[in-house]
Amino acid sequence: MNAAPVGTAGNAGDVSGAVRCWALVIPFVLWLWLHHWGAIGPQVDNTWYSHWIAYHFGYLAKGIFPLWDPFRAWGWPDIYDVRFFGDLNPFYLIVPFLMLLHVPPFVAFNAFLVVLYLLGGIGFYLCVKTVWSRELPALVAYAMFMLSTIGELLFSQLTVMLMLFSSVWIFYFLAGYIKSATAGEQKKYFAGLVFTLMLVVSTYVPFFFVVSLSAFILAACLFSPAVFISVAQKTVVFIRTFPVLFWMGGGAVALACLPGLFFYLSVGRGDIALIMERNAFGSSASLAVPLGMISHSSLAAQVSPGELFSDQDFVFNTFCYVPVFLAVVLSLGCFTRMDARHRVIFATGFFIFLFALAGVTPVHAFLYEHVGFVRLFRNLYFLGPLIMLVFAALAGGQLQSFLEARPAAPDRRVWYFLFILLVHAGWLVFLFCQERVLWTTFATVIGSAGVFALFCFGAFDRHRGLLCAGLLFLAMLQPSQVIMTYWSVWGRGTVDVRQPQELPFSYRRPFRGQAPELEKGLGLVPKTSADESGFRPQGFYGTHFVQALYSHVPAGDLQEYVAHKFVLYEQVALMPAVNPDWEALRQALGRVQGPAWVNEQKALELSTASAAASSDRPVIIEGPSEAFKVVSFDPDHVRLVVNYPVRKFLVYNDSYYPGWRVFINGRERPLYRANAAFKGVWVEAGRQEVEFRFGSLPQYVFHWAMVMFFAGWGGYAGYLLVQRKKCDIQVG
Repeated sequence: MNAAPVGTAGNAGDVSGAVRCWALVIPFVLWLWLHHWGAIGPQVDNTWYSHWIAYHFGYLAKGIFPLWDPFRAWGWPDIYDVRFFGDLNPFYLIVPFLMLLHVPPFVAFNAFLVVLYLLGGIGFYLCVKTVWSRELPALVAYAMFMLSTIGELLFSQLTVMLMLFSSVWIFYFLAGYIKSATAGEQKKYFAGLVFTLMLVVSTYVPFFFVVSLSAFILAACLFSPAVFISVAQKTVVFIRTFPVLFWMGGGAVALACLPGLFFYLSVGRGDIALIMERNAFGSSASLAVPLGMISHSSLAAQVSPGELFSDQDFVFNTFCYVPVFLAVVLSLGCFTRMDARHRVIFATGFFIFLFALAGVTPVHAFLYEHVGFVRLFRNLYFLGPLIMLVFAALAGGQLQSFLEARPAAPDRRVWYFLFILLVHAGWLVFLFCQERVLWTTFATVIGSAGVFALFCFGAFDRHRGLLCAGLLFLAMLQPSQVIMTYWSVWGRGTVDVRQPQELPFSYRRPFRGQAPELEKGLGLVPKTSADESGFRPQGFYGTHFVQALYSHVPAGDLQEYVAHKFVLYEQVALMPAVNPDWEALRQALGRVQGPAWVNEQKALELSTASAAASSDRPVIIEGPSEAFKVVSFDPDHVRLVVNYPVRKFLVYNDSYYPGWRVFINGRERPLYRANAAFKGVWVEAGRQEVEFRFGSLPQYVFHWAMVMFFAGWGGYAGYLLVQRKKCDIQVG
């Protein structure tokens, strides 16, 4: 085909500012309308994430940084749940800000989701526009993003959305950095890269991003090696021009890696134990997932090709479909000229696809054996939306190439027209062979044939806005019905996100089986003031001290003892830290009787003769009284008043863990590991004020500084992104 001269189809990618504005607003408004204006109850994992976010940022709004979770696993460090939602992401500040304005946490969480999705769509639009340097491909790709499977995953799998949100912006900044002509432009793209990389490495999702970035680097090496030379040259000039900014950016990314590094080191050392279904109850010091379990979560195992174009009556967690207009555009562009950009983008999506198939190809198995981080994550179908975005970006370029390939001479356009009919007829035949295909799927293919036929004969040459409107309509038609079908299956839900710090302290935990809604698998427990029992049918997690106790003392003997948060003894006995007498401990805890077992001789030496001669029946605290009362608490501290006529050994049945300290009347006292896994302290006779505290001043300073650092760098990157002043230093 002969390309059209500039001024005809060659400018098909240009649209006016008014058309651009409407093209950005309408898909987002349509998406909001299809989702009841954002009033959708969180589904699947997001039900729990909404609790966690409201819990975490509700405390932050009150000036408390929660470092400990006292409501789960008999207490453990609050470093696991935050990996799933990335507590340092400054966009979460929307939640506490709205909560301070007395907006219900559920509404605040949904507002955050809507803002996040809009920002993700804008980032994708800018990324595609930067890659292809044309407006129309970017607008069509943006519409595909807005009405894609990603919008549904937003309400059910926040971790996936965080991955996609960060990835599209990272690739936008990367593309801008590669194409930048001045050091001033590089400055804003570099700052944006640093900020988005900080978001990625501070969450659970770095693994998925590493896969996509590795696929891109491999594709670029194969099909556009010159890009690395260009990037190297630009970077050298950039370092010479902005050395402080460059090293600050590298340090910022390294600093953002620290929370995740601390978590993985803690697991590796065995400070916390994670024994659960996902790793087949394997080593407590490992997060590795068996290859067989990963294969069950691959794309091939989750959805079939026919279902991708079905009526979605099979809807479940993955919710995966292909917009038929995307498939049509890719088919139309197959026979146009592909430059290096096309090849790199196609290869990137293809490599990610091979990895996501897991056991179907040897690619994943090979990487599983030779690349350590591959063993750490499952749910490979989460890569499906990312693959769709890659091919949506490719479709934008393919669309532009196809429009520009229209012959200039009218008598030659008949072959162009016949090709259009052939491609659309092939898709109609394919769809007729499938089952349960939506009527809008057929309508999209037929409408696409009509729009491209009209374009073929010049109907839009003087009305670029009409061409854009027609393409956007086709991009949104089928997905709109798919979304309505999806929500007719799942329905609408509401979540009561409570604020635990406003509820009274609970002196008791439920018995095993008494609160089944709070005894689900790992990662599926809402953070509320309703304490869980600590007994789980699908594995165990907690400190390694609790894990040892849980493993050696049957649940039936433990359940009554751990239901009481405070027990006061008059006797203590020494139990060696190595090879302890688990049978003696089982009998003592099963009957809830003395003595309290300790691992340090010093605790035994503090025992008095009168205490040793007294009754071995401990005092069990059922609630507040004149002798015992909790006066304040939050995740990081418990303050209580004790008033007994004789000295008592107080055991707080919250997990013993380094970092806890105890103060009596303002003076620090020795804290002992009691009954194998809990905290114990000697309390003198008379009225005593006892306070257990977790965390040190440096820890609090570090965490607050990280929150402010993320917000500050994000604000700086945003400022550079919107400012128009550019440095005039040219780069190679």
